[in-house]
Amino acid sequence: MEHHLTAPDTDNRLRHLIGGEWVDGDGPVAATTNPSDETIVAEYHPADSRLLDAAVAAAVSARREWDDRGIIARGLVLRRAAEVLAERADAVAELMTREQGKTLPESRAEVGATVETLHYHAAQARNADGATFPSSHPDEVIRTVRRPLGVVAAITPWNFPLQIPAWKLAPALLWGNTVVWKPASDTVAVAAAFAEVLAAAGVPAGVVNMVLGPGTIGAELVARKEISGVTFTGSVRAARRFRWNSAGTTRRSCFPTSIRGKRRRS
Repeated sequence: MEHHLTAPDTDNRLRHLIGGEWVDGDGPVAATTNPSDETIVAEYHPADSRLLDAAVAAAVSARREWDDRGIIARGLVLRRAAEVLAERADAVAELMTREQGKTLPESRAEVGATVETLHYHAAQARNADGATFPSSHPDEVIRTVRRPLGVVAAITPWNFPLQIPAWKLAPALLWGNTVVWKPASDTVAVAAAFAEVLAAAGVPAGVVNMVLGPGTIGAELVARKEISGVTFTGSVRAARRFRWNSAGTTRRSCFPTSIRGKRRRS
């Protein structure tokens, strides 16, 4: 029987999403705060190596079944995720404003853009034939096809805590990859809200795993041999560290470093 993600508790204590279950960490409590008044928005126990092992193992275990499901079925899951997020738009925007500090109109705009991102990638399921190009040989045609890498590590920043994760997770999921996601430590509540959206949309257990914690957890994740691809947006310093951890591997990496003069941690 297929198992889907389950919803976490409704208090402000967040948990890590591993293999479809919401799991507590063991370390000291960390918290995110409202930048306007410093009130606590969410608390959590940061992940350690043990939880990271479990998250990577869950992604590896779920990979084959998710790929075998087929791109049309995966696209339908993304379309449903867009619908669920649209239904929860007001609540997610309000949470983003409290935790990240955007104005409410800015947060609403980001939620709306994220809904569009999910719909866009869902529609690509009907355009999965690849591209063809002429060859220098008259009897040949060059054709490109997309194949999943395997387990992808996604590390995302605080400044667009919903849209950038969607930019990374939606195409990875559509093309049959599983994901271990480390969101920014300052916007974990928004990240958990997005994970709940994926849960409600029917993403199977282990396909998306979320670990919460500081940048050192992201560096440790990138270094795992089971990771086949890395997608990261954040500081130049962190990108250099992650590139060093990826050196000597055959994995594919994408490291846009667009965060400058930031006041929050990546």
